[in-house]
Amino acid sequence: MSVGATLPDGPHERVIEYVAPFATASREDGYRVAWAFFEGGER
Repeated sequence: MSVGATLPDGPHERVIEYVAPFATASREDGYRVAWAFFEGGER
């Protein structure tokens, strides 16, 4: 919950929810791609 006091009416409480616009990535696949790149296998 966040309380904002920047409005002329006084403080207002609100809930801010952040939703990722993407699916969670596989960490193992990410490491595989990174290792291939740094070893020169994928450029």
